[in-house]
Amino acid sequence: MSNSIELKNVTKKYKTNRGVVNINLSTGEGEIFGLLGPNGAGKTTTLKLITGLLNKQEGSISIGDKEMEKDYESYMKQIGCMIGDVRLYPNLNALQHMVLVTNYYTSITDTRRNEVLDKVGLSQFVNERTRNYSTGMKQRLAFAMSVIHQPKVLLLDEPFSGMDIEGKSMIRTYIKYLAEKEGMSIIVSSHLIHDIEDIATRVAIMDRGEIIKITNKEDALKEHKTLEDYFLTSIKDRRVTA
Repeated sequence: MSNSIELKNVTKKYKTNRGVVNINLSTGEGEIFGLLGPNGAGKTTTLKLITGLLNKQEGSISIGDKEMEKDYESYMKQIGCMIGDVRLYPNLNALQHMVLVTNYYTSITDTRRNEVLDKVGLSQFVNERTRNYSTGMKQRLAFAMSVIHQPKVLLLDEPFSGMDIEGKSMIRTYIKYLAEKEGMSIIVSSHLIHDIEDIATRVAIMDRGEIIKITNKEDALKEHKTLEDYFLTSIKDRRVTA
């Protein structure tokens, strides 16, 4: 399995001295990689660095053979992302949002748009203005917009936030489909550890701007009843030895 995303010794420090330090990770095609950590651990910063929303100070970031700084346009064409608060045009409906996004990708058909909207459970709401959407529906539309162009890499920051049980189940199922059938390399950051446990193949634990552990989910669950137990033990051990 070839690497899709690779970060080598990536560092980004803020004026507050927080940020991330010496981040090293790689993911393969069709892999779902869970990024876990307490608030302020550096999860969102890491994802923003991969997208170029933040500039790193040290290290390198690449997707396949495309390095961000050397071939930025080709690098960015391979990314889909859902990071930060969902902000939609309140007077546009779901279909209009999808058309707006796909104007940048001339090969995307109405069939593809309809397929994605159906998979996120919005088919019956496509003509409704998003100002009337619930938080979970907005999340689902943002997810659809991030995958419509079939990116090689998909970055998801708290994708299940505000969703009901049905919505979470639908998006988890679709994430698995995208990895298995479309070969996407997916990094998911979430506080909802159960959702990560259900879909991830590998997980990384972040704390205070550093990755302290990377392991296969199956190996973590051999020694711990749940991924939450593994996470809490890892953080506790880190604090005791720090």
